Amino acid sequence: MRITLSLPSLLIFIAALLLSSTDTAQSQVNPLTVQAFGNAGQAPPCGRGTQGNRFVLMDNGTGVCDNTSGLVWERTPVNAIRTFQQAIAYCSGKGPGWTVPGIKDFFTLADYANVDPPLPRGNPFVLPANSSYWSVTPRVGEQNSVWDFSMHQGATGEAGTLTDLGDYVWCVRY
Repeated sequence: MRITLSLPSLLIFIAALLLSSTDTAQSQVNPLTVQAFGNAGQAPPCGRGTQGNRFVLMDNGTGVCDNTSGLVWERTPVNAIRTFQQAIAYCSGKGPGWTVPGIKDFFTLADYANVDPPLPRGNPFVLPANSSYWSVTPRVGEQNSVWDFSMHQGATGEAGTLTDLGDYVWCVRY
């Protein structure tokens, strides 16, 4: 079963997540400007010389560092639907630090001025599907259920970790 939130519910959800965030990387980054990161003279998350670029290719072009969040995303997620456990194993198998993202991580990329997918114009990502992607964020009060993110709608949904046949997975490195 998949639940899609209405726009007002989604906005309330986003506001609650942002207000409860204790992620130090996100709390140090001003989402509107990379130059506000950290202390004066400190390099932005993706390294010196990247201040003017939102996205920076890394790992021989297979990874993309986002200068507003400091997260490194796969540039091209694999075009395969996976169960939750397969998604966890796939991301951790990529190497140290790689994991299935939390639901808040997707919102660091979302640009609701765009649709299908709701990503900033000119982004370097090559998404195999504007479909739902797993997150590791559990749904409170819902045993064996996590949030997923729809790249088609830019909305969250519910995915059962034991019952859903699968979603796509887009790995992230912190």
